[in-house]
Amino acid sequence: LALDNVAFVGLNPRSRAQVLLVTPQNDALETVLRTEFSKTLADIQVQGTDYLASDTYKQQAASSVYDVIIYDQCRPDSMPACNTYFIGELPPGDRWSVEEKQSLPQIIDTERTHPLMRYVEMGDLKMIVEAQPLVIPAGGTSLLESHVGSLIAIAPRDGFEDLVQSFSIVGIDEKQERFANTDWPIRVSFPVFIGNVLTYLGGSLIEANQSFTQPGQPVTLRTDNPVEEITVGAPNGESYRIPRGASNTFVFGQTDTVGTYTVKAGDDKDVSQRFAVNLFDVVESNLPPAEILQTKDDDIQRAAALQVKRREGWKLLLIAALIVLLIEWYIYNRRVYI
Repeated sequence: LALDNVAFVGLNPRSRAQVLLVTPQNDALETVLRTEFSKTLADIQVQGTDYLASDTYKQQAASSVYDVIIYDQCRPDSMPACNTYFIGELPPGDRWSVEEKQSLPQIIDTERTHPLMRYVEMGDLKMIVEAQPLVIPAGGTSLLESHVGSLIAIAPRDGFEDLVQSFSIVGIDEKQERFANTDWPIRVSFPVFIGNVLTYLGGSLIEANQSFTQPGQPVTLRTDNPVEEITVGAPNGESYRIPRGASNTFVFGQTDTVGTYTVKAGDDKDVSQRFAVNLFDVVESNLPPAEILQTKDDDIQRAAALQVKRREGWKLLLIAALIVLLIEWYIYNRRVYI
């Protein structure tokens, strides 16, 4: 087909997630969020716990201004219209609960297949002073298991996701003095995990998954600013107005035409982003032999081997015989001529 002989690509500047950290004080977490790597992933705003009572917070939380809000040792009166990460606290409501407080829980397993735990090696976590095992709501996933129960879990909520960490990074003792509740912040896995939080809950993985969009495949779009609808321009000249859905995203399904699509946010006249639809499959271009051939009964490992092949010599003999016949024919005709 002529359609799969041409490829299209939509080039966009990388958008950064809008993140709010609400904390009484957490030097370790704030240090990680101030790194250059974190700044490339998100625009991060840090506020004290008093900010939760302000009208500004309530308005922004309800209107999906933020992609993710991190609640450190605090919680709001009601859940915001965005993804959340609770540290040492539970979300409001009765969906989440905890068991009795346990001392020195030992890590036994992690959910390595989840994007939040990608490249996170929790074997370097040596100490958690105290934690409360989580009782995860229906549909949730435990990300970090200890011998007393789940310590970190994630669960869906009306199109959003809530990440809950049952142990605090900084604790407060009976004398109201602060102490380090865990040595996780000094381990390599901590900044890696926070980076995954900004990437996954911040929505960057949605953009990465749009690199290869095929005709008919829905596309999930995000905007830097909260708007009620976007306008998508198709390659054939048609335009579509898409209302905002859950998680401050817009789902566009009219991707039947290959080419480059344009997106305008709200009433903007300028194009804010582009995406492409191509009629090709990455697997079709993967020509090298597979490392493992999976069959119904067994998995066959690829291996290089020498193979004996018979070389047929009758063709050479036939050519030699033809040459002899031509020579005899030539001599015979010369003799008759003389």
